[in-house]
Amino acid sequence: MLYLGCQTLFSFSLALQPPFLDYFLLLFVILSAQAMFLLRARCGLYWIGAFTTVSAIALFYGQGWPNGVPFLLMYAAAYFFVGSYASVTIQAETGRQESQRLLDELQVAHRQLQQYAEQVKTLTVIEERQRLARDLHDSVTHTLFSINLTA
Repeated sequence: MLYLGCQTLFSFSLALQPPFLDYFLLLFVILSAQAMFLLRARCGLYWIGAFTTVSAIALFYGQGWPNGVPFLLMYAAAYFFVGSYASVTIQAETGRQESQRLLDELQVAHRQLQQYAEQVKTLTVIEERQRLARDLHDSVTHTLFSINLTA
């Protein structure tokens, strides 16, 4: 916030220097984006409102009331547009990071499920072999018992 305050004072002082060139107020466009990137959305919007107020003071001081209004509207629109764009960019990046995090979790879960499926397959094969071994053992035992009874 100290950074934005110092930059605001610097830009304001440049705009108030004769011959009152209004293009120094374009520095607030950059500060609008920085305010949204550095601060939360609500606080960033307060700073953009402050930039608009400071611009109004500079324009009305240097250009006069009737000439300063169109410039003020144009600059204020630029400040809010760039600030809104920065806010949307932040939201998109946050959403992308969240999606990436969820994708990573999903990939880990998928690998675990594949390992579990492989374990189930292996255990099923072992269980089937044991069942066949029991059946074979029972058949051999039954055959030997039958041979023993007939002899």
